[in-house]
Amino acid sequence: MKKLFAGLLVTTACSVIANAAPFDGFYVGASAGYTQKNQTFSMNASGVENGISISINDKQSKHINAFNYGVMAGYGCVCTTSNLYLGAEISLHHDTASEDEKYNVPISSNIGNGTLPVKAQYSRSPAIGFAPRVGFVFADSHMAFIKPGLEISRDRIEIHGDSRDTTSSKTKFTFAPEIGVTKAIHKNLLVTVSYGYCFGNKITDHSNPGDALTGNYSVKYTSHVVKVGCSYRF
Repeated sequence: MKKLFAGLLVTTACSVIANAAPFDGFYVGASAGYTQKNQTFSMNASGVENGISISINDKQSKHINAFNYGVMAGYGCVCTTSNLYLGAEISLHHDTASEDEKYNVPISSNIGNGTLPVKAQYSRSPAIGFAPRVGFVFADSHMAFIKPGLEISRDRIEIHGDSRDTTSSKTKFTFAPEIGVTKAIHKNLLVTVSYGYCFGNKITDHSNPGDALTGNYSVKYTSHVVKVGCSYRF
């Protein structure tokens, strides 16, 4: 009876290890996909110019479609008793969302209302990402995972108006969690499909919008990210 029980344990352990094997160890890879960025432009200003009392208080959002690409490297292993995967990943990625968006900002004054055409852009340098990676291995060669990631990048806003242009840049951290599924199509080759949400950031520029106006501009972004990646396991 003891021999039979021991044999069952060995058989089970070997089965779990065999299932986990495609995901154990170091890996490197690359990814590409689609990004939808939501960019919000805000402008607040007031003052008196040429005897005209002017007030601006506006916020507008636009969706920007872009292509994303990047590289990654990581390490992970699977617990043989539970099929739970634990690992960590570092990545470098970028997207093509870097064009000016046009906004018609409403202006209120004591002689009537009008609009001010403004172009605004929020752009990021290639972002460095760090993330723990937690997953569950199922169906022999599949793994579902979650990555509560953190990204750092040098971010920049550019604003172009009728009277003046302004730019501002800052180094920013942002939370960017991701979920996905990885499939082992070969003992060393993995394919991953994932969805991520970047909580984004906001940069405010306190340059006065006009010679007689005081106020500020700000641009904020968030983004939805879909990626397909391929990696090689060592």
